[in-house]
Amino acid sequence: MTYLILFLLIAAFLGGVIGWLFRGSCKKVLDSTNNKWSQKLMKNNSRWNEKIEKVKRDYAKSISNLNQEHLFIKNLLYKKETKQTIEKANWKKEREKLIKNNDNNLIHLNRELSIMRKKINIIQIEIKIKEKQLLNTNIDN
Repeated sequence: MTYLILFLLIAAFLGGVIGWLFRGSCKKVLDSTNNKWSQKLMKNNSRWNEKIEKVKRDYAKSISNLNQEHLFIKNLLYKKETKQTIEKANWKKEREKLIKNNDNNLIHLNRELSIMRKKINIIQIEIKIKEKQLLNTNIDN
């Protein structure tokens, strides 16, 4: 049992000495590995930030393009509506003009019809007079 304790003390002493010797070289390896991973992390963070900025720029461009397209379409619709409003107003004016012309033509035709009826009446009266004259001349003979 004493040998076991002695053996364990020697093993502990050797472990301490070996650990102390490797401590300096392991610290350098850990620092080197830490520096490499820190650099990789910084590069990845930098790439990540660049991609985020690119996505933000692309998103801003897309929104800007959509806004421009929206304004363009809105402008086209406004122009179309304005054109339709003007055409409708012109159509109404033309319609009113045609109705007025038709009314004037109807009045004119009614006047002419009235005049023609009067002429027909006059001619009918003249015919009756001529018939009476003929009958009177025939009766006298």
